[in-house]
Amino acid sequence: MAGVNALHPLRDELDATLQHAVQSLEHFAEAQDQGVSLQACIDDLQQIGGILTLIELNGAELLVIELTELALLLTPGSMTVTDDRLDCLGRGLFILERYLDYVVTQRDELPELLLPEINRVRKARGEAALPESWFFSVRLDVKSEASAPLVKPLESRGSPIRRLRQMYQVGLLGMMSQEKPYAGIKLMQRSMLHLHRLSQKEAITELFLVAAACLEAITDVEMALTPNRRILFSRLDQQIRRLQLHAGQHVLDIPRLHQKELLYLLALADSGSELAQAVRNRYKITALPFNDVSLGNARQVMSGPDNGVFQSLSEALGEELATVKDTLDLLERGAGQDPDFGELQNHIARLGKTLSMTGLHSASNTLQRQQPLVRQWHDVGAVGTSEELDSVAEAVLYVETMVSALSAGRPSVEPGATEEPHEEDHVTERHLLEASTVVQSEAVAGITLAKRAVTAYLESDYDKIHLESLPRSLSAIAGGLYFLDEDRCSDILQYCAQFIREHIMEQESIPSDRVMEVFADVLSSLEFYLESLDIPATMPFDALRLAENALDELGYHVAA
Repeated sequence: MAGVNALHPLRDELDATLQHAVQSLEHFAEAQDQGVSLQACIDDLQQIGGILTLIELNGAELLVIELTELALLLTPGSMTVTDDRLDCLGRGLFILERYLDYVVTQRDELPELLLPEINRVRKARGEAALPESWFFSVRLDVKSEASAPLVKPLESRGSPIRRLRQMYQVGLLGMMSQEKPYAGIKLMQRSMLHLHRLSQKEAITELFLVAAACLEAITDVEMALTPNRRILFSRLDQQIRRLQLHAGQHVLDIPRLHQKELLYLLALADSGSELAQAVRNRYKITALPFNDVSLGNARQVMSGPDNGVFQSLSEALGEELATVKDTLDLLERGAGQDPDFGELQNHIARLGKTLSMTGLHSASNTLQRQQPLVRQWHDVGAVGTSEELDSVAEAVLYVETMVSALSAGRPSVEPGATEEPHEEDHVTERHLLEASTVVQSEAVAGITLAKRAVTAYLESDYDKIHLESLPRSLSAIAGGLYFLDEDRCSDILQYCAQFIREHIMEQESIPSDRVMEVFADVLSSLEFYLESLDIPATMPFDALRLAENALDELGYHVAA
């Protein structure tokens, strides 16, 4: 709190210096061959940096250091002065001012708020970005008394690391390419947990335990997946490869940067899942005063407009549409006295232009096609036919549906779309999609219940009653998927039902932990595949291949 308490009496001086720095930068931007204004800006930045160092406001101090270094790179009248660098300096000063406001009003300093801006300045300087965990402190050396295994080791014949790496890669592909990546993350988490259980004697598998907990937390709270976070998890694949190549030869060290990043994400997710809590306790991580959501919201407030702009636009368009709908309703009931067709025409024209500027070209084109009708009504002073009125009303209702998606912060169609699909085709495709979605959802729900049944079987000391109905349920799911032309997936489920009957229900002996783990992997791979089917431009067939490979280990060969 030292920085917060010391900032208030120095705020006026900081504000004045900041404003002078902004003015000096603006003057230099207008006359880039004059170095006096640039030097004045640099002097102001150095003065601000000295004050921030004195009051120990670390995040703001680092941002000013980066801004000063960027300004020192500029040589008046040379190619080093670019619009991007000037914009970066101006934005950095703006964010600094907003951050100081935040510290004063909230009486709290969160240097993490400034990290995206710091990295933006570093990029303009040609420097590497700082990791998300830059301001995070944690002891990475787990003490011996805290090193008891959190999960039971798994004995295995041979080394299944190759298949587990394949499982991780399939999940990673889902994380990288999908709009809904959490099915892929479940596969990644399962792979990491298996790798830790299989090779707990290797030091590097401590990293896999942390990664498994982090992935579980990300799935639990549906944490945002930024490009840097995706890159972090892609680099973990290299660590699995290290274990695959060198397991049993020597103890592999843990990449400390990866470990710290994962622990920071684990703390940031603030998940209550069992493994996440256990790992946080293992590393004695105290709760952060923020989580990923609150940190993102604070950054949006500091940066300016956010998705609230879309919400406001949606509300404004909704009011305009309501006026048009009221007018059409009066026309249909014949309740309007001397209706103002000119005003109706103006409303529709304004809506069309606004929709086009927003990127809703399909909705805009739909309205524009109705304008000749409304113009004709205006010319004759009356509505032509009821069919014409219905045509305009249907167009307005269609536009209302498209506009409603803006409240979620995104347009309903891709920007640049210029052609309206045929309404009949749209309805038919929608019904088919709805039917397929229902079957797909039921299949996912069935596999989820199957996984729970297997878990209940293991936790109840192998009571077969939990699995009695499972073969019949899996066969039913397979039939639905066959109807959807998902033959491979259907065949895999039939083999799963056969496995339950032959290896569990009809046997007196208890299957090994290894066998049940492999069977669970089959179900997890199928779950990922089915959840990926409704993602455009996704081909999750590697998940089916992974399930087929796991079935091979169980002695069931799925014909290609």
